[in-house]
Amino acid sequence: FVLLVDEEAPELRQPATAYAHILGNAWVAVAEHAADGGPARREIVGFAAYAPTDAPGMARIHKLYVNKDYRGAGIGPRLSALAEDAACTHGADIIMVYADSRFERAQRMYERYGYTRRKGVHRLANASNSVEYTYTKVL
Repeated sequence: FVLLVDEEAPELRQPATAYAHILGNAWVAVAEHAADGGPARREIVGFAAYAPTDAPGMARIHKLYVNKDYRGAGIGPRLSALAEDAACTHGADIIMVYADSRFERAQRMYERYGYTRRKGVHRLANASNSVEYTYTKVL
């Protein structure tokens, strides 16, 4: 999997500004690592954003990522719950997310937390030739 940030996802350079501009929000998950005698080191280990869509009552989770060393620790579900709560607060009845066909663990997480996979695929013309599945959840 390849992500060319500047070409394919420039919003990741300034996520708070980018998602606020489209009336959304973004969150990061941070892990603190104790340092021997020094200040704790902080590391971003997860990211998610949400924004409303053009469809009335629908919102979308954008770019939910969890560092591979932290997967299975509950970070993905917590980030998706933040997005779901924000969507509800702003009047959404349904939330959707695209999940890459290669990320089977993410697909299982969405299904475990009440998302339904829709028929068809979403093909991207990106460096990875991604194929995504659409998942939705009634809020």
